[in-house]
Amino acid sequence: MKILYFDCKMGASGDMILGALYELAPNGDKIIEKLNSFFEDVNVTVSDREKLGTWGKHIKVEIGGVEEESIDSDGHDHDHDHSHSHATRMHIYDNIESLPIDDGVKVHALDIFNSVLRAESVVHKTSVSKVHLHELGNLDAIIDIVGACMMIEDIGPDKIICSHLNVGSGFVRCAHGIVPVPAPATTILLEGMKVYSSDIRGELTTPTGAAILGHFCEEYIPMPPMNIKKSGIGVGNKDFELPNVLRAFVGEAEEDNSVSELIATLDDITSEQLSFATEILMQNGALDAYITPITMKKGRSAFMLTCLVKKGREKEFASLIFKYTTTIGIRYREYSRFTLSRKIITKDTKFGPLRYKLSEGYGVKREKAEFDDLKKISVETGLSIDEIKSQIEE
Repeated sequence: MKILYFDCKMGASGDMILGALYELAPNGDKIIEKLNSFFEDVNVTVSDREKLGTWGKHIKVEIGGVEEESIDSDGHDHDHDHSHSHATRMHIYDNIESLPIDDGVKVHALDIFNSVLRAESVVHKTSVSKVHLHELGNLDAIIDIVGACMMIEDIGPDKIICSHLNVGSGFVRCAHGIVPVPAPATTILLEGMKVYSSDIRGELTTPTGAAILGHFCEEYIPMPPMNIKKSGIGVGNKDFELPNVLRAFVGEAEEDNSVSELIATLDDITSEQLSFATEILMQNGALDAYITPITMKKGRSAFMLTCLVKKGREKEFASLIFKYTTTIGIRYREYSRFTLSRKIITKDTKFGPLRYKLSEGYGVKREKAEFDDLKKISVETGLSIDEIKSQIEE
């Protein structure tokens, strides 16, 4: 299993993530070249840079000849020009939708910006459609986010893992005043991630960095046992008492196939409630969740809810089951399993780019078109799923 691991002892920013991924991506130079073709006023360059003896790649994004920089916690505004720094949701969406990139990359990039927009809407107590992004609304953020999505697709990891994130400390000046680190929107984006604060004064984890890693990373743990194949270092702009770098590693690891099965039997819940509960479980990362009709004592019709989760997440999912169902007791047991390795690939078809799930191992290789993509094509063309499949296979 190919692992992509982010080591974030000095937090994470968009340019640091992009710099580390550039060193790992097989086609990093081609991706930088493509990023440079997106917008007329944008110039993306890669250079070697050193921080306290540690060398890595720095990605510079210049807009109209000026590099965008963040605002330090010392209260000094280092942005050179804010005339282009406001962007609405539709402006960002239109920019990304117009880019000549794979649909899968667009989906990831739009999801990341959606998370940013939701966080900003909560902070400013307004609707998502009315949010005007400042630092994150610039073209440099689009380059960081879309570039990271392209690099990760090029690397093709089976699993993405991150260390605990260092958020820094102190205060940072933003467009709306002076706020504590992590800034309010960043704090919302960090929900569900494992973070800590250090004595280093400054904003180490930025909204862009939190949004990218929060979207892609499945776990926040120390580096797991793996055979490292390649490493990359992304260098940030700011100077601290420690090297301001983010490291990323690609390695091979044996997949941990230990799973736990949680079971609850229910005779006092509606079908609609139970269906909603399974949706919640899947949205929170259950490997599978399904319902089986059963007959309980005294001939009562009932349901058995079964939820498969990764080992170590039993209590988390037990809490969800107790919250969203009427059960008062849950049984669980542990299993090992055999699995095929899985990854998503994109193919060009007569209907445009189509994602496929590729599964292989134990002498077996299978691929299956993503149903959501087939459904989208069906809605657009009026063809049935079977008709689309037959035309693709011609």
